[in-house]
Amino acid sequence: MATTSATTTSPQQAITIEELKQRSCDELAALYQQVSAATSIQPLDGKPAGEVLAVNKLDWNPVDQLIQAFASTPVFPWLGKGFSAHSGKQGSGNNRLNLLGYKPEWFDFETRIEASVVDERNAVVLDYDQPSNPLPIRHIRDELRETASGIWFGPAMARVGDNHYTVLWFAVDFHQ
Repeated sequence: MATTSATTTSPQQAITIEELKQRSCDELAALYQQVSAATSIQPLDGKPAGEVLAVNKLDWNPVDQLIQAFASTPVFPWLGKGFSAHSGKQGSGNNRLNLLGYKPEWFDFETRIEASVVDERNAVVLDYDQPSNPLPIRHIRDELRETASGIWFGPAMARVGDNHYTVLWFAVDFHQ
């Protein structure tokens, strides 16, 4: 029986946020499966800027282009995420928002290294099923892997029953 091995992209390979934003959801999914599996949460410790990369079923569509244009403006409400590593394998965090000058940190999540629902390789999982979150938010699962030094990206998914559906692709960037 022949075996194959997946090619992995090292975090040192230069892939910028702008290059990620030029990719379709399918291209982002393929890249996500090529980059190295996550091994630690500690590099995510901090408050990186957030970027919406592509919206599922709308990528390469004028609506997606409008969403990306809006996401690039100062009035877009999502600023990024805040991460606190409690160890190499567990942590916590929240989303940083800007609501007309009010900058709350909402929608708490727990982080852990776990098998991805995309390809079963390790990813940093952001689990929003926390008592402090409203019910719709509790059905969100984000995953992240590092694609370039300081740039992590992955799918934001909605859980319906035991299934996860990718809603959009996003990135966090420690360089901004």
